[in-house]
Amino acid sequence: MRASFSNRCFFTKAVSIWTSTGDTDHVIIVGAYFHYAGGFEPPKAVDISPNPGRTDPMYVVYSKKLAG
Repeated sequence: MRASFSNRCFFTKAVSIWTSTGDTDHVIIVGAYFHYAGGFEPPKAVDISPNPGRTDPMYVVYSKKLAG
């Protein structure tokens, strides 16, 4: 399973934990969804930003479903 996201959002639509934290915390929050959902390997994250520091960041957090 994969979840991809940037740091762009509509502040009036986003939950407060998202608007009050930064990119690193966003990766941790999304990884926690995999962890607490159960049945997944430990999540991993990658920064796939096309031009880091010059364009909007883009992150992917992913994990594999455990066998069985």
